[in-house]
Amino acid sequence: MGTVQHDPKPPAKRKGAFRQEHAIKYGLKVVGPTSGPVTKVQCMFCVHYGREASADDTKRKMNVKGIKYWTPPFRTDHYAMHHDLQHKVMFQHYENASSQERLHFFEPDTVHRLRHLVPKVTPSSSSLDNLDKAKDTKMKRGKTSGSHSRVDPAPTKPSLDPFKMMLPPTEIPHDMQTLVDIYVGHHYTPLEEKWKALTTVASLVAQHVRNGFLETHIRRALVAGATKSEIVQVIMQSASFIGLPKTMDAMKVAHDVFLQGTADSQNQNTVFL
Repeated sequence: MGTVQHDPKPPAKRKGAFRQEHAIKYGLKVVGPTSGPVTKVQCMFCVHYGREASADDTKRKMNVKGIKYWTPPFRTDHYAMHHDLQHKVMFQHYENASSQERLHFFEPDTVHRLRHLVPKVTPSSSSLDNLDKAKDTKMKRGKTSGSHSRVDPAPTKPSLDPFKMMLPPTEIPHDMQTLVDIYVGHHYTPLEEKWKALTTVASLVAQHVRNGFLETHIRRALVAGATKSEIVQVIMQSASFIGLPKTMDAMKVAHDVFLQGTADSQNQNTVFL
């Protein structure tokens, strides 16, 4: 009797593998090795728009800082749940955008134009009541201390370095507009070309862009008046966020640009021919 030959079974699909079409559908970006299967993706809404504030106390507790990453198994319900809790407003705008608009949704110009749509944290009525009570208690204590008590002079306000305020040491800024918000919030308006250029460099470093593109904007920052030390500070501030290898790559790009330029006597402006 002849043996019955069975058709070979088709190769089983790997469960939980990342599907490239989900990058556009859910606003994701592949990070890590470019060859082989995808091992890690990040939320582009976290990178560029930040997490949204919610009036719901339950959701507010979930408004943690930082960027959301996913690793295998990749599941669309995880993307959808994260966006619903942390990016409800901006993801709705993203879903309503055309395919062409989605391709530019995370570019600096678009982020700058849409950033005001992100809900901000507003103090609740209970928080305001607690603040008023604290003020009343402080005033009562001041009255009971006596009219002849010595009043210490108000401490002198330290000089503020706008660049240090743009890059607070406790948190890595996630996008260009976050830096702009910090800068404008301290009344350094209008935003100078120098700061625009530096915030663009910070945004590009965080996005792991190709070296040629980063080099172009480092040159523009120097021409706009940024110093070499300020550019180095922007790159080093991103070290804990992008990792040491990527940081060193960005530093090498900056070093090559510095060697090509000719700085003036004050090391403020560099002109490239």
